[in-house]
Amino acid sequence: MDTITIPSRYHHDTITIPSRYHHDTITIPSRYHHDTITIPSRYHHDTITIPSRYHHDTITIPSRYHHDTITIPSRYHHDTITIPSRSKVMKAEIFLSLLWLSMSL
Repeated sequence: MDTITIPSRYHHDTITIPSRYHHDTITIPSRYHHDTITIPSRYHHDTITIPSRYHHDTITIPSRYHHDTITIPSRYHHDTITIPSRSKVMKAEIFLSLLWLSMSL
């Protein structure tokens, strides 16, 4: 299980991270105490609402399908984080490289 830390440094970023593990742990720093992150699951038709009460919450998103796309709208910073789950194995260094490449665009 990898831990990906996504700092929200820009106001209008779209960060796409291919998630090739089945069970990734994504750490999303919450700059406010009362953020609400809504994750719509298109395959199961579930809506999971996760209240972020601390600055650094860890959200575990199990990817049950290979081609799920989970969109997490961040209401305060207007960020959209799209996490497609595609295959089985990828190293954490490649995750972080993709992350920082996306952040620098």
